[in-house]
Amino acid sequence: MPDYDSTATYGNQALEDQDGAAHSPEWVRPQSAGVPPPTSTGLGRSIARHPFLAILPAIFLLAAGIVAGSKKHPTYSANAMINVGRSDIITQATPGYVQAAQVLATSYSRVVMSEHVSLPVARQLGEPVGTVNSNLTAVPIPNEPTFTITGTASSAGQAVKLTNAAVKAVVHFANVSQTQQGGPSQLLTHYISTQTKADADHAKAASLAAKLASGVSQVTQAQVTRAQVAAQVATLQAQAAADAYSTLVQNGVAPVLDVFQPATGASSNRKTNIEKYAVVGVVAGLVLGVCLAAFVGGLEARRERRRLAVA
Repeated sequence: MPDYDSTATYGNQALEDQDGAAHSPEWVRPQSAGVPPPTSTGLGRSIARHPFLAILPAIFLLAAGIVAGSKKHPTYSANAMINVGRSDIITQATPGYVQAAQVLATSYSRVVMSEHVSLPVARQLGEPVGTVNSNLTAVPIPNEPTFTITGTASSAGQAVKLTNAAVKAVVHFANVSQTQQGGPSQLLTHYISTQTKADADHAKAASLAAKLASGVSQVTQAQVTRAQVAAQVATLQAQAAADAYSTLVQNGVAPVLDVFQPATGASSNRKTNIEKYAVVGVVAGLVLGVCLAAFVGGLEARRERRRLAVA
């Protein structure tokens, strides 16, 4: 007859050995038949398993961005180019003439942003002065006696009108302030008066700033700002007068403004708007798609872990 006591003892020992192995750090639960081993749940795998989920939001938001950019009202810009000084070869060959004209081009480009241009342009177009100032820019071309004027508006026609009105105003300012019919003595007198006014305006601005810093109640920051702006405008006028006097003394001719290229058409930023909104849509869509793929991948990974735990 079989020895049941020894068999039971052997079975109990086997169960104890199996239980001890289960609590050992090296023990790994055996895999059930037909159940795959646990897989990686990283972001890259989630995107690889759900590529369409990661890409579709980018496609939809790209299309939405293109539509939004095409519907956004564009801004139109018109350009004009002005040369300072005479363009004939004899005048250009005069020593020092081109250098003086380059300095004047910088001065006149600053005048475009002053009230000497914005006020007459605003009256001509019936626009507020602040609107004119915000829609006008002037930039000197490096190493050239030339500067450009750019006007922006909500329509091509308005942009062209604004730019040409600014060209007319700055040319008129040059003709009047530089007094091309006058001689060196007249220009020198004009320079002295403008420089004296600039010095007085700077002194006034400095005095107001000192009073404001010391806590004088009658002085406000707005008063200080207005005084500083007036001083800067007066300095520009004095600089233009000094440049005109220097050019006239050296070359015997007063500087003139030659409109190389008036504004005849305008370009819009519609393409730029579409590209900007499209890029924003693609980036936002990719971020959203990656987040969705990671979320779905995380759900699947949790379900797989539960299934393996039950098995």
